Amino acid sequence: MEVDALVTEVEGIVQDQTYDAPWIIGKFNEVLLLVATMCRIPGLQTVATVNILAGAASGAMPKTFLHDLYLVTTTTYQMGILIAPNLKELVANSDPEQTGPVEMVAVDGKVLNVRPLPEVAEALACHFLRNAEGVIGGRFFS
Repeated sequence: MEVDALVTEVEGIVQDQTYDAPWIIGKFNEVLLLVATMCRIPGLQTVATVNILAGAASGAMPKTFLHDLYLVTTTTYQMGILIAPNLKELVANSDPEQTGPVEMVAVDGKVLNVRPLPEVAEALACHFLRNAEGVIGGRFFS
């Protein structure tokens, strides 16, 4: 369906010039973000690399990260490593001074925390649900 057709239909129903096309498209985007945040939409699954420097306890998640980190792999652990449900659990179940290959992670906001501290820089392949692309006029979507 074409976005412009939906906008025209909403404009016809509302019949108020205050609520123009940019406002309507903005509302479509708000709803899209809300649905993507609340639901696990398979089309939003993606993988991105998070680089952790040697000796660092954390790294930034990609800007596309929305929620649900569900798998993290490394060259050492290709079947995946443990994902703690939160930072408190990661800290409670690890030694903050231990070094070695990353074995456990936890997301806190947009920060990926790791344990043990890597002795050499590590690239973590993070599988998660990304932000949905915003709706823009003139495009088709299904």
